[in-house]
Amino acid sequence: MSVFTNPEIVRNARIQLRPKRMISAAAICAVISLAIAYAYAKSADGLAGENGNGFLHIILIIQAVVLVIGGGIACLHAIQREKDQNTFDFQRLTRLTPFELTIGKLFGPPLMVFFVFLCFLPAAIVGGIYARTPATILLAAYVLMILGAIVYDAFALTISLFLRSGAVTWAILFFLAVVLVSSTGSYDMPSTFVFGPVSPFAAVSLAQQNSWSISSGTKFNGAPFNMFRDSFFGVPVHHALVLFILYFTLLAWF
Repeated sequence: MSVFTNPEIVRNARIQLRPKRMISAAAICAVISLAIAYAYAKSADGLAGENGNGFLHIILIIQAVVLVIGGGIACLHAIQREKDQNTFDFQRLTRLTPFELTIGKLFGPPLMVFFVFLCFLPAAIVGGIYARTPATILLAAYVLMILGAIVYDAFALTISLFLRSGAVTWAILFFLAVVLVSSTGSYDMPSTFVFGPVSPFAAVSLAQQNSWSISSGTKFNGAPFNMFRDSFFGVPVHHALVLFILYFTLLAWF
């Protein structure tokens, strides 16, 4: 069974991806993109914005918020809502394997979130062209963002499995706290062990880089540093590589 024929995904697609709803969402995203583009076009630097990629930076932040926060909240309700309606046990008794049911719950509820994310993609491409961001870096940033969002969605789905209806608000606050804490790095630690932020929002900063070099060029607490230069026992490693390995490991575990 493929992802596109998964009954749980098909069911959510019929509920969420209705033509009128999709048109409304696409129109809202287009208006937001045009408004931000107009604001940057009227600035002194034009669409390139401050530091050469202001417009792209804003669009990527919006996409990351939509994927991580929106998708996470949708997955937090995925199983808990089925339990409240006494339908989850019936789904477990179907011919779907546990893996197929997990895939359906992971990608079904956030379908509308994924669609909104795609609606902002044309604006991001325009921003990348004006910012002159290398295609490989922009592509890697999107892979990290999507993969990281899936990991956080899987984490939220795991919470939903043990969640009761009265604790949904607390679960959302806990999820937001995890996202906030994981969005900070450890630059003030000893140079033998340094790592950057592990949340998908790190992809936004990756898209602002002009090369894959991890040579230190800026200052932090009086010492040169690069937020994508991780250090393990003094050995420098690119933070993007660390995130790829970490995300795949966490996804398999969840």
